[in-house]
Amino acid sequence: MAQRKARRRIARRRGAGWWIVPILFVALVAGAVALMAWPDAVDRQVHPDRYRVSGTAMLAADRYVVAANAVLARGEMIARIEAPRGEGPVLALASGEATVFLDPPNARVLGVARGGGWYDGAVRWMRWRRHDDAGRPLAAPALAVDRVLALAGKLGRARWVSVEWPTERRADWVVAYRQGRVLVADDAGGAVVVGARE
Repeated sequence: MAQRKARRRIARRRGAGWWIVPILFVALVAGAVALMAWPDAVDRQVHPDRYRVSGTAMLAADRYVVAANAVLARGEMIARIEAPRGEGPVLALASGEATVFLDPPNARVLGVARGGGWYDGAVRWMRWRRHDDAGRPLAAPALAVDRVLALAGKLGRARWVSVEWPTERRADWVVAYRQGRVLVADDAGGAVVVGARE
């Protein structure tokens, strides 16, 4: 009888922690879903310094390009810049694994994510997941960013959301607005509206 009680006690102790596995699994899945659905919101919680902006006023896009290029490593080139959504930084995504966070009113560098760790790499991938990989950006495009935005703005669009640099495989700049996209030819400087997308 005593042996049975001892066996039952041992069995209870072994099975006492079984419930921790499903809880850890659910927490892991919830974290992954949150990162996929809201990469910027999760990143804001993990790295608040990157999101401490001093205002929402925007400068000319060339100012952000100059500030981002100053902190990029040799061989890294800007592939895309994104205007802030609400109160947030301007993002400059480079061809390597760097993302530069810039203060909108003054183009001050708030932080640089190199993408070397699993977290920064995952957030960068989530930001790029909706964009096709068109190759490495051109080292010296013919047009400046402000000129591209001026040409795209002639088509009567509101404020830009993002600007993608021309690449080895795609010779056009892509300026995204909330209502759609405008392609600007880097060599000829012509602009054309393409299909709407959110």
